[in-house]
Amino acid sequence: MTGFMTMNNIYQGLLGDWCMMIFGSTAAGERLGSIFSMARSISGVVFAPLLAYVADKLGLGTTSFYAIAIVFSFISVVTIGITTWFAQIVTAICMSLSYAIFTVLLMRFLLAFVGQERFGSARGLSGLIAMPFGLALQALTYDLISQFPDTDLIHLRLPFQLIILYSAICTASWSARVLYIGLPARPVIYDKDGNGDAASLAEGLTGKVGG
Repeated sequence: MTGFMTMNNIYQGLLGDWCMMIFGSTAAGERLGSIFSMARSISGVVFAPLLAYVADKLGLGTTSFYAIAIVFSFISVVTIGITTWFAQIVTAICMSLSYAIFTVLLMRFLLAFVGQERFGSARGLSGLIAMPFGLALQALTYDLISQFPDTDLIHLRLPFQLIILYSAICTASWSARVLYIGLPARPVIYDKDGNGDAASLAEGLTGKVGG
């Protein structure tokens, strides 16, 4: 989660400087930024939910999601270092798709782990926990950027590639764990009398994980 958040924040924040270095134009940064924003919107609103629906209908479940997110991330690692318009557009689209797909994966995992009754709280708590790690990763990335001359293309290319690669490796590791163990069993909510599937989470109710 922290990898994808940091990856998108750094990429979007330095997109103008990156395009100035490889294309020599601030207008190029604005254009690529618009493409990236549009790709993120379409990926999050249309592509990722549609892919989830198709995967479920075909019986592929979350397995296909992990593979697709990882493939898009590794494509970005390669294409971001190629200084052509086509390669940079492919990078922006692949990064948007991987982020959107991972978000769907995370939401599905949280829903399976805590159930719909606690989903909102779990989503907020997971974001709160991830925030300091994301800020630390972002600070490390900017520190790496400062180690290279700002006239050298590598001072942005290498950090971009490393943060994307880090995100892909983390996703692959988490995917392997989930594929091996499976998604958490859906929790069953019990009331104080031991009756399952309580309608509310009023004070005094307890939660237990069930099959």
